[in-house]
Amino acid sequence: MDSPVPLGISGGGIDLFYTTKTSGAPFLFPVEVHAQAGYVVIGLLVFRWLWGALGSVYARFRTFLYPSAKTVAYSKSLLKRQPSAYASHNPLGGWMVMLMLLSLSFQAVSGLFLSDDIFFKHRSMAYLATGWAAGLEPCISSIVI
Repeated sequence: MDSPVPLGISGGGIDLFYTTKTSGAPFLFPVEVHAQAGYVVIGLLVFRWLWGALGSVYARFRTFLYPSAKTVAYSKSLLKRQPSAYASHNPLGGWMVMLMLLSLSFQAVSGLFLSDDIFFKHRSMAYLATGWAAGLEPCISSIVI
């Protein structure tokens, strides 16, 4: 595995868990901290998307995203307990990486429209007529974790 990737994965995971699962009143866990942690996640995601397009051979998406026929064949071999070895992600792992990146990206972008209706209103909130992101962010957060 490329050396920058584990750092980003662990940093993003700790950041996401801490900011979504820490309970407390706004003064114990200010939403500004949550927003700043979201900026960290966005930075990590931008890095990973770029690294997947321009990084080393095993970090590139085209190396570990396989067609559906190969993914189904791998799934069948996995159920028979005879999976093939891969230098990078196996077909199921590659698609799981994409699912994780897409869901985290949606989570981070929806967080840009964060508001607690009391103390904090993100400046991007002015671009929305409704608070659709407020309802979706907790759902995606639970799915991601």
